[in-house]
Order: sequence, then C-alpha cells, then structure tokens
Amino acid sequence: MNKKLFYILLVSFFLIAPLYAQEELEETQAQEEFQETQEDVVEVSEVQEIEETQAEIEEEQETEENTYTTQDDAAEQPEEYKGPYFESFNNKFSLRLSAYRNYLFDVTHEASRPFDIGLGLLYKNFELELRQRIPLFDDSNYPKTKTQEWQFNYYAKSTIVEIQVKDYKTSHTNYDRGIELRCTNIFAQYVWNYEKYSWQAAFNLSGRQFHSAESLLLGINAFYMTDKDDWHFAPYKKRYIAAIPHIGKAVTGAGKSNLFLAIFYSAGIGIVHESSQAETYPAFSFIAQAALGYHFGDVSFMVSCKALLQTALSNDPDADLSVLNSTLQCSIAKRF
Repeated sequence: MNKKLFYILLVSFFLIAPLYAQEELEETQAQEEFQETQEDVVEVSEVQEIEETQAEIEEEQETEENTYTTQDDAAEQPEEYKGPYFESFNNKFSLRLSAYRNYLFDVTHEASRPFDIGLGLLYKNFELELRQRIPLFDDSNYPKTKTQEWQFNYYAKSTIVEIQVKDYKTSHTNYDRGIELRCTNIFAQYVWNYEKYSWQAAFNLSGRQFHSAESLLLGINAFYMTDKDDWHFAPYKKRYIAAIPHIGKAVTGAGKSNLFLAIFYSAGIGIVHESSQAETYPAFSFIAQAALGYHFGDVSFMVSCKALLQTALSNDPDADLSVLNSTLQCSIAKRF
C-alpha cells in the first residue's frame, strides 16, 4: 500500500512539476515583458518630455524674437503726437519792436534807407506796424529819402493777409536822379493744414508752435505801383498792376523746448499791366522767408530773413519792372 501510494505521489510529482515550472516560466516572462514595457513607456515619456521641453524653449525664443521685433518696430515708428500743435496769443495785447536791414539787388530804383526801425501793435488777429528809417545809416552819396512805410496784417486760423504800403518821395536810379515811388502790395494765402500749422507762431510771434508741422499754401500776390519822374529831360509816370497766383509750402520745427525754426517759400506766374503804355506782360514772383525764434514767458525773440523777387517775363525794354530785395529782421515782442 505504501509503495503504491509512493508511486502515485511520484508519478503525480513528475506530472505536476512541469506544469508548475511552465507556469513559473510564463509568469517570469510576463514580468520581464511588463518591465520591458514599463521601460519603453519611461523612454517614450522621457523622449516626449525632451521634445516638449525643446518645443517650449523654441516657443520662448520665438516669443523673445517677436518681442524684440515689436520693440524694434516701436522704436522705428515714433509715437503719434496727441497734444495740441499750437496756441494763439490772440487774447493778449502785444507790442513788437523790430529792426530791419534792407538789401537791394539789380533793381531799377533804390531808396537810401538801408536800416529801418518798426513798432507794431498786435491785438487778436490784427497787427499794425509803422516803419521809419534810421538816418544815421543813410547813404551819404544820395539825398535823404523821405519815406513812409506801413504794414497791416490779418491772421485768422486758416487765412493770411499782409498789406504793405510804401511811399518813397526821393528814390534813385542808376542815373542818380530823384523819383517818386509808391507801392501797395497784398499777399494773401490760405493755410491748408490750419489745424496743425500756425503762421502766427512761425513769423509773427503772436502764437507758439508746440509740435513740428507743415502746410501747403495757396493764394495770390498782388500789387499796385506808381513810378513818377519829373526830370525835365525825360519825365514819365508809369502805373503797374499785377496779380500773381501763388502756391507754396511752410514748415515749422518745434519741440519740447521754446526754440523754433520756420521756413516758407512760395512762387507763382501771373500778369502785370502797365497803364501808360497799355501793355500787359507775364510776370514771375517768388517769396521766401526763414525765421529762428525763442519764447521766454511773455517775451518772444525772432531773427528772420525774407527775400522777394518780382519780374516781368518780357524782352520789351518798356517792361522794366524788376524787383529783387531781401530784408533781415530782428524782433522782440512783449505780451500784456
């Protein structure tokens, strides 16, 4: 019995042991496969983390580059100015004292008054100025010039009107004889960019430009002139009437400081009519001015130079109208 049981147990062992060993082997292989799978997952995760990190780094670099680009673009493009471009002193009464140095070139008639002094009264949009010569600087080669010169200006926000009246009772020609010369000149302009540009601030000291601005100018330059000579060898009297449309440009440079620089130029072609000969000629006119000024409280200073050219475009010797002159001006204005 015991042997029989022994043999049964022995046979069972040899039958069950391989099955158990097979199960152990399968379990071991499963554990190894699971570990390999975990290692693969870890490797994949690490790769994904590395890729995500690299993507984040690249994204940060792109963001920084975009930031630098935006900053560069912002640096290249100045900020838009949003404040007022100018202010007017129309609500104040002003006195302006000016000294003028007159230069004449290649003109038919010349007055012996190289230096003038002018006193101007400014209130609201109007200005009236009287100029008188300084006898101390008269040319001693000629008799003293008896002259009167007035300047009336009207400055609205979009309109410029300047009227100048000259009365020279003793002028001179190349033949050194006395003549009478009277001239009324009207210069009117429309300021295209009047919301930002101020003519008063640029050339009249009756305003202040806060920020640089420019404007197109459209208008007319007209004058009436009489030229009379009672010289007994060849007395004559001529009357000239001119109307010349003008187009030009004005620019004022200004900033945070109270210093400003203004430039203006205008040109046009029109007609001149001479009444004594009943002749009409084409004419050319050019006007330019530059000014440098400074504001200090209620006091303003300015130095400017203005040039004027008016000439008849004709070969006719009777069309001898030719004016080329310039004026250097130093002014100080006090507001009350």
